[in-house]
Amino acid sequence: MKVFTKYFVVLLLFSLSQASRAAEPNITAEEPKLRAAIVLGILRFTNWPEDAPLTNSLNLCTAGSPSSSAALAEISSKRQFQTLPIVIYKLNSNSSDFSKCNVLVMGANVNGELLKNLSDSEASHGVLTVCDNCKTSNEDAMVYLVRVENRIAFKIDLSQSSKNGMKFSSSLLELATEVVKD
Repeated sequence: MKVFTKYFVVLLLFSLSQASRAAEPNITAEEPKLRAAIVLGILRFTNWPEDAPLTNSLNLCTAGSPSSSAALAEISSKRQFQTLPIVIYKLNSNSSDFSKCNVLVMGANVNGELLKNLSDSEASHGVLTVCDNCKTSNEDAMVYLVRVENRIAFKIDLSQSSKNGMKFSSSLLELATEVVKD
């Protein structure tokens, strides 16, 4: 009987582990590229404030290992934003300086100090913040890339964007799965 019980427990644990794997969304090798393409697409529908103009390049910074980080570097080297080259900066894990950033794409491991500085600083004015695979507790982003079943969608927080002087076109707002207002 003991042998049967051990066998049953092992079989049950194996079945549960397989069931939980089946419930996980399929993450393909193409997902980071899709996330990067969405981020770059969002830029086309974003308006920076007049008092924070873009200069010689669009500086896109990454922090906290966003899912799209490597794909952003690869894709952006082949693209421009309007007539400006896109320059990627990877902020290190203990950096809290985002002064050179026009766009900040954050991942799940984003530094809490960076978030504090982001929300407390006037330097965040004119910085588009995108949360790519972040923890839901991050409330400092304007755009959240989220997985909905087997799709990548995005949510927009208009209260955050108005704090930073950023505006989105109505076309982009229509595509968002959720638009958060004050």
